[in-house]
Amino acid sequence: MLSPRLRKMLRDLRIAKGRMVMMVLSIAVGIFGIGTILSAYTILTREMSLNYQSTNPASAFLELDHIDKSLLDGVRNRPGIAGAEATAWVEARVEVRPQEWKPLLIFGVEDFKSMRISTFRPESGAWPPSEGSILLERTALQLLKAKIGDAPRIQTPDGQKLNVAITGTVHDPSLAPSWQEQTAYGYAAPSTLALLGETDAFHILKVLVKDQPMNSQAIERTIGELAVWLKQQGHKVGEIRIPPPGKHPHQSQMTAILIMLLIFSLLALTLSAILIATMIGGLLAGQIRQIGVMKAIGARTSQIAALYLLLIMLVGFAAVLLGMPTGIAAGRGFAVTVAELLNFTLYSDSIPLWNYVVLLLAGILVPFLTALVPIWRATRITVREAINDFGTSRKSFGSKRLDIWLGKIRGLDRTLILALRNTFRRRGRLLLTLSLLAAAGGMFMTSLNVRTGWESILSDAVSNRHYDLEIRLNRPEAEHRIIQILQSIPEVRHVEAWNREPAAAIRTDGLDIIRTYPDGGHGSFTLRSVPADTETVELPLLKGRWLRSGDSDNAVVLNHNAHALFPEVNL
Repeated sequence: MLSPRLRKMLRDLRIAKGRMVMMVLSIAVGIFGIGTILSAYTILTREMSLNYQSTNPASAFLELDHIDKSLLDGVRNRPGIAGAEATAWVEARVEVRPQEWKPLLIFGVEDFKSMRISTFRPESGAWPPSEGSILLERTALQLLKAKIGDAPRIQTPDGQKLNVAITGTVHDPSLAPSWQEQTAYGYAAPSTLALLGETDAFHILKVLVKDQPMNSQAIERTIGELAVWLKQQGHKVGEIRIPPPGKHPHQSQMTAILIMLLIFSLLALTLSAILIATMIGGLLAGQIRQIGVMKAIGARTSQIAALYLLLIMLVGFAAVLLGMPTGIAAGRGFAVTVAELLNFTLYSDSIPLWNYVVLLLAGILVPFLTALVPIWRATRITVREAINDFGTSRKSFGSKRLDIWLGKIRGLDRTLILALRNTFRRRGRLLLTLSLLAAAGGMFMTSLNVRTGWESILSDAVSNRHYDLEIRLNRPEAEHRIIQILQSIPEVRHVEAWNREPAAAIRTDGLDIIRTYPDGGHGSFTLRSVPADTETVELPLLKGRWLRSGDSDNAVVLNHNAHALFPEVNL
């Protein structure tokens, strides 16, 4: 025999099955969204960090005039230095189609088998590469539309065009995908660089600090002391790159996007909570007399409230069973997609236990807490009030100023007045309904605004640049000569000569320290000369004015990223 409480609960489920299904689905949607983003976030942050840290990333890169074995030994014996290796960076180009070239950044490797700092692992093909050949980062093949065994023409700043065989690919998770930066990444031995016309002597010092390797200030202090020592040894210290310690180049962007999606998922769960409160209010409104009968035969308020709260918990548990597995499966699929976009490998898609606990608690506690107030308020009603309930009373309507004002309206259709008066009869239910509509509309408008704003940013980025081609020269050339050559081409309408130079903020110690990665993209600071009357760009000004032909040599316009490097600078 089933207990009367259980029989009533089953009867309520059967009678209000449509309402219960709606509540289950609404909670399940919120759990699905949170489960998708939360599981993807935990997988991606863990695997991205694992990928990046597996390369043993260098704490800093120092550009020197030359590096030999004795210098490396001296650096390794310095206090606070855990390791040092030499490399080279060569900005070259590779031909993808006849007379069509793509940028190629070549990293010089002294010994492929004994790398210890900023390493990469072989993916396919030969390892190490044979003399006169090159390895490519795995995403570069797609950019160049090439395959292992091809021998595209490559040219370095100091060399001739030379066919170089691609003998293999590697995976370097410390770099952005080639298609994002539109730059291919290659790895070559000193002998290959010499064949390409470059020196086989390396000029970049990779350094790993020993003390506080995740503290950027400690790294900067140690590297500063090392740079002073190098100058005392007679070496010329150029640019110093200190990447954000332990941080993948795209970690900030990925985290920001996932947090935004998580907020949307939480809003969806909030929306479902408001929907539950609205539906529970409607359910209880139809069972006021049943509550009165139960109280009349001896049921206590706490017993009746527990009955309805148990019903809500069962609804939440059913929603968790529906939303959790699908959400976690979608999160794993989403993580695979993001990993492919950001060029790192998922070694594991396991979900930590706390994710399941959070989803379970969210699916059960959120509807429980949402329904607690309306259930407690409805079950505290007295037997007399419950038996005499007609949906309205003198206490619930007519005693407020708004009710009196509505009652005095004349000249309108009586049906409309009746609808207005009935709308404000139960203000709590009205407030829940309005909150539900406002939250749903707000979420919908927010998603549209984010999408429209992002598309507008991309559209402006294109429309503000009124040129079709950008040509970068290997070495400085006379401006008038280049312009004369290009303007002699009938199809060329307008030509401008720009220049670009890497720069760094001035420091008291005289060191040129920038916070960027080996590819020189993320976090770099570049000065660009531009004609004051340029026709090729039209950038929106946030403050101040554009350059004028009569400006002094010290006039400059900063973009928002550059201004962040000099927050104390004013117009």
